[in-house]
Amino acid sequence: MRISILLVSLLLCSCNHRGPDGLRVINLPQPDYPVEAREQKVQGTVEVDVFIGTDGRVIAAVGKGTQSTLVHAAEQNARLWVFGPFSTASQFPINHKIAYRYELCADCKFTISDSPIIKTNLPNSLDIISQPVVSGYPLRKP
Repeated sequence: MRISILLVSLLLCSCNHRGPDGLRVINLPQPDYPVEAREQKVQGTVEVDVFIGTDGRVIAAVGKGTQSTLVHAAEQNARLWVFGPFSTASQFPINHKIAYRYELCADCKFTISDSPIIKTNLPNSLDIISQPVVSGYPLRKP
């Protein structure tokens, strides 16, 4: 009985990050909400087209959507994702879209140095939630 519960738990855990197209994320670095975008109160969705090589690494990432600072941040993060393992029938490069939704939350409890809150729906989307930077707050040392 314990072994069957353990096996079911392992199967559920291993499928947590597998999307409907069978892709599985094995490495997802922490995405950033750039300070410049937070200062300008920029929010929105960036859709990144990624191309995945045979080793599971992203070989190209091209974003489009909201302001360029967020597009650049999403592209940089997407280039660091690693996918796999793949079925023997997989044809490379694999093309996949990832949606990065950047949202500012004035009521959330953050400090300037806190990392954003990340909500995932892997391998298809991420929500990156942070607090806007208050005008006049000294972020950078002269």
